Amino acid sequence: MKVLYISPQIPYPLTDGGKISIYSSIKSLALLGHNIDFFAYAKNTKKNEAYDELKKICNPYFLDIDTPYTITGAIKNLFSNLPYNVEKYHRYDILPVFDKYFENNKPEIVFLNNIHMAWLYDYIKSKVPDAKIILREENFEAFIMYRFYQNTKNLLLKIYSYIQYKRLLKYETSITEKFDSVIMISKEDENIIKSFNSNINTFVLPSAVDTEFERKDIIQEKYALAHVGSLSWEPNYHSLLWFIDNVLPLLKEQYPNFKFYVYGNLANRKIPIPDDLQNNIIIKGFVEDIKSEVLSKSALVVPLQVGSGIRIKILEFMAWESLIITTDIGKEGIDVQHNNELLIANTPEEFVKEISKVFDNKINFNDITQNARNFVKNNYSFAVVSQKLQNIISNTNIRVNNGK
Repeated sequence: MKVLYISPQIPYPLTDGGKISIYSSIKSLALLGHNIDFFAYAKNTKKNEAYDELKKICNPYFLDIDTPYTITGAIKNLFSNLPYNVEKYHRYDILPVFDKYFENNKPEIVFLNNIHMAWLYDYIKSKVPDAKIILREENFEAFIMYRFYQNTKNLLLKIYSYIQYKRLLKYETSITEKFDSVIMISKEDENIIKSFNSNINTFVLPSAVDTEFERKDIIQEKYALAHVGSLSWEPNYHSLLWFIDNVLPLLKEQYPNFKFYVYGNLANRKIPIPDDLQNNIIIKGFVEDIKSEVLSKSALVVPLQVGSGIRIKILEFMAWESLIITTDIGKEGIDVQHNNELLIANTPEEFVKEISKVFDNKINFNDITQNARNFVKNNYSFAVVSQKLQNIISNTNIRVNNGK
């Protein structure tokens, strides 16, 4: 089938969960034999390198558009009815590009990735009324904003985030009803969004993960932890700061020489490091071989305090047999158990307890990491996810009276 896929970002290089998730979705469609025209807001990225890689699975087209968060934009948004992280993606200057595209192309299926691109629904419906239009939600964005509102201590930020939460909730639970199908990445997200609007036609489909990986003999650095995540995503940034401020001082009392490595897109964010932890924290940023880097550490910590959906990086590192310590929110949407496929900690004291068990070899490392790998292979491989995606496409019926 002819597929049109529109994304708020180019999913390459695969440096964060959002990009990996979008790339996984396109690859799953390609494996099913669909012919995919892929359009994405370009932002700041290595376009030539991205084009060469994406060309292997789709026909890529990049829209020269950036959508940065700015203080000015956030203030102006106070006078709008739309949530800020949706409104800034409303770029009507791209419509002439699609006018020209639809003159020669009539896709049978249209995927819009994330609530940010849902604004295109009415326009696309007017151009290809017989196409199935599917929204792919990587997160229930309103729920992320709600959790952020609950956790923030800054009074002004708390008021602003509450306003944004209410706008997001209204927008997200109404516009999604228009779509022929809405793919939620986790059962938890599906249950929450349907509790607000039961008329949304939802399916649950996680992102696929590459499970074709052979672990090489890698020497592990003793008393070493890794953190991986793009700091452009606020939940990652604030969770990292929480971990540094609340967990690491306690850990240092027991293991004075531990090391904590921070990997990923730093997004020019400031990472305040307390004076007494200057020798313990190593800021690495982007590295070419993230697998080897993380696998050479005792464990990967994902101390997420706010979030929704599924953390793709957890699934990836589970497939690579990395030992993971995360929160209940971090493993949300992934049906795994503490001490079986990973370790769970929520408070600073719990994190120190679980890290200590790892450092002191008081867990069965091989059993946990092998269980994790098998779990991902059985539930999140491209073969499994692609078949589920085809079932969703086949069971999606065009909704005649959904253009509200």
